[in-house]
Amino acid sequence: MLRIILLKYILFVSGFLLIVLTGCSDPAGTVNTPNYPAIKVLSGKIQGWTYGVDKVAQFSGGFNNQAYIFGSSPIDSAGNFSITLTDPPDSILLAFPSDRLEFCTYKFNPANPAVKELKANINVLRGSQLVGIIHYGNMDPNNIPNRFTEIYRYFDSDFVMTGQRVCGDSLSREVLNYNFNGSKGWNALFVRGEGSESAPASLSSGNRPPDGFWMILFF
Repeated sequence: MLRIILLKYILFVSGFLLIVLTGCSDPAGTVNTPNYPAIKVLSGKIQGWTYGVDKVAQFSGGFNNQAYIFGSSPIDSAGNFSITLTDPPDSILLAFPSDRLEFCTYKFNPANPAVKELKANINVLRGSQLVGIIHYGNMDPNNIPNRFTEIYRYFDSDFVMTGQRVCGDSLSREVLNYNFNGSKGWNALFVRGEGSESAPASLSSGNRPPDGFWMILFF
């Protein structure tokens, strides 16, 4: 049951974040978070790792149904990995937001940001076979207001974004508020909260919350 809950939350997060769209109820609001530098290395120890040494952590993103690799690392017997990140070529970057859904409405400030982006994940491979995904967060189903997960976006320039994305209809709405400072390079952003109309989710920049941990979900 916990595996199903985690998978549902990851899919919810992926659908919400892949579009990086939103901010606060007032789309003209002021970003009050400092500018955080781009990340150069992703490293950590996967909680409860008992899967040997035949797997690799690979940081990659897709463009036109093709995967591009931006760093990789073996996972040792204790679950440790360290990936040095490389920048994607300009030719595969997409206008922000990179995937807009027809059944959602968006409000941005600025309305048409002159920035391009690319999303990426930490995948786990055994040989050439994709077997899972690594992510950092805390998705305690008993503490929904404080749960979060970390996601990764590359931006081709520094910028500030606030806004809101609303999906669904009057019977059921999913809301993501956006308020972050993006740096040129790879960024770690954080999705927090439930995502309902009464308790919107948020996407923000900042320091990595200390109450999370690295986890793996096998496919």
